[in-house]
Amino acid sequence: MNKKMVRYIQTFAVMVGMTGLPVCASPVTAQTEMTVRPAVQVSHEIQVSEITSGNGFDTGTTLAIGMVSSSVPFSSLNLKWDRSINPKNSGSPREAYAVNPVSGRKIPVGFAMSDRMDEDTGNDSVTLIFDGAKSLSDYTYAVILTHAETLYAGSYPIGVMADVVIA
Repeated sequence: MNKKMVRYIQTFAVMVGMTGLPVCASPVTAQTEMTVRPAVQVSHEIQVSEITSGNGFDTGTTLAIGMVSSSVPFSSLNLKWDRSINPKNSGSPREAYAVNPVSGRKIPVGFAMSDRMDEDTGNDSVTLIFDGAKSLSDYTYAVILTHAETLYAGSYPIGVMADVVIA
């Protein structure tokens, strides 16, 4: 290859690099989706314990565990029986009956919590105030037998409404 040819190739290479002719560029699109959530999201679940019919169930036997969670810490929790499902069994808002809709049998149930409970008979609710002025994002409570009982086979619906107080 002669010097003139080499010089021509070098000049061509520099021109192509400077002008960007062989390089293709086009717009590139990016997309995303924005989700706006409410300020507070609260979830509430109840899980029933495995129970076999029979005698000898003592006061305080755990029948179900309730779990309340919030996206924002809360300073207290308000629990209330769904009275269309669980009628009163005393003057206390924390007590109710779990009733078998077929047989009519009743099981006396109540809330059990480790923190201080304030009962409001006017609103038929129990407010839980956390010890030590804590704020929590989740809390677990128990649904227990309020009297020693013989339990008979069948379905006994339990309905609890929960509301949180944001600090």
